Amino acid sequence: MPSLVTVAITIATLALFLKPVYDRAVTFGAFRSPTAIFHNAGAGDLRFIDGADCEDLHLHESGSIFTACQGTQGTRAKWFPPLTNFDDPTSAGDGELRVIDPKTFTSRKLTLDGFDSFFCTHGIDIIEDPKSSRAIYIHAVNHAPSDEFMQSRNASLPAERKADSRIEIFHHVVGSDKATHVRTVRHGLIQTPNDLLATGPTSFFVTNDHFYREGAMRKIEDFATRALAPWSNTLHVVSNAKESGYDGVDAVHALTGLHNNNGIGRRPGGIVVCDTSGGVAYLAHVEGRSIKLDEQIAYQSTIDNPSWFTDKYPGDNDRSGIVQAGLARAITVHEDVHGGKGIPPIVWLSSGAPGKGWNTSLLFTDDGQSLSSSSAAILISIDPATTDKKQAWLFVSGFGSRRVVATKVDL
Repeated sequence: MPSLVTVAITIATLALFLKPVYDRAVTFGAFRSPTAIFHNAGAGDLRFIDGADCEDLHLHESGSIFTACQGTQGTRAKWFPPLTNFDDPTSAGDGELRVIDPKTFTSRKLTLDGFDSFFCTHGIDIIEDPKSSRAIYIHAVNHAPSDEFMQSRNASLPAERKADSRIEIFHHVVGSDKATHVRTVRHGLIQTPNDLLATGPTSFFVTNDHFYREGAMRKIEDFATRALAPWSNTLHVVSNAKESGYDGVDAVHALTGLHNNNGIGRRPGGIVVCDTSGGVAYLAHVEGRSIKLDEQIAYQSTIDNPSWFTDKYPGDNDRSGIVQAGLARAITVHEDVHGGKGIPPIVWLSSGAPGKGWNTSLLFTDDGQSLSSSSAAILISIDPATTDKKQAWLFVSGFGSRRVVATKVDL
């Protein structure tokens, strides 16, 4: 019969091993049942806005929301390198930039002037044109198939030779119906790009979300944590607007040693970098071309592209903070994408301030039928004079969604 000391050591060892496994299961939603539509304002209308597979959302000071989508919903199952889908490279072709009017809940597609290429969209960012207050630059990740793979259709090619992921830069006059292509940015360090944070008209931070692009090690990387797989990185890239492709591009590592660097966004006084499958948001600041970590916030789900919400009517209850969209059951995402099933989304708000603590609350979740997946969300304050409680409009979309969804939420 084992001694009490042996039993105690065994229990302690199991606890040390099982706690990380349990935490990963929680983050991936293994114990979470898909929930029919929930938004914390109670029963209410959902507004549906045109735009399929819109990975990212960005609110401009004009009030417009900019996003990058696919022209045909469902193509992610055939071609989307971030989910290791390489079956049909011709499905990469019809990406689009859209502008959403949050007052009318409508969207319009921008004509891409001077751009004639495959466009498989992912993360984007917008930044003011320093020469015109009426214009912006739009930076967009493009997971185009490589020329080699298009010509050979050789499924045995390694993933790095199937996809030719790069960054596209466009110029847009706010209110117009077109975006003019400025240049394509390629560099050997841009390998698995996911999201962007523009630092100038043709310069940006870009996250490489994985080290392994497919295979068993890719699966290990997905389910591991920073302690076991700190293999991804974030780059700072500077490019010359007068050149294209690999020409006139300089890239350096801005941040290394993280797991699944994914979404990246601004906050007052700094930025946020997200470990998506780890469910951790890192608050950081920029020093030159480097990113330095300050603190972190852990979530009970995967997260994706962060946005900062500024509460325009704070009163004595300022709810400004980080909006995080993710997957309620990430454990089934590959099955859901390939099976055409709804991908249950989830959205959180972490209110607070760096160094003073964060209060995280659930804003929205669904069983995947009203909204399939969520990878970005933004909040727009509602004037309390028009309602009897503190509320905001939540706009949320996902890499596998049929549309963008808007609904009122309580703050």
